[in-house]
Amino acid sequence: MEKNSFQELQLENEAKFAKASTEVKRNVRERRDIWSLIGDLFELYIPRFFSALIGSNEYIERTGLQNDDKT
Repeated sequence: MEKNSFQELQLENEAKFAKASTEVKRNVRERRDIWSLIGDLFELYIPRFFSALIGSNEYIERTGLQNDDKT
């Protein structure tokens, strides 16, 4: 039995879909890796940033280094 043009077109489209499918999977993995990296950076540095701000404010208040009374 000979393949007709529709069967050939179907095979071509399936081959293109398989290639596109692997590219989409690769893009999703890369983006997931980027977002997980950004999430890890936020998780690591944001709490330290805020604790440093709070800690410096407490230090300033405790030592009286504020310049509120200018004479």
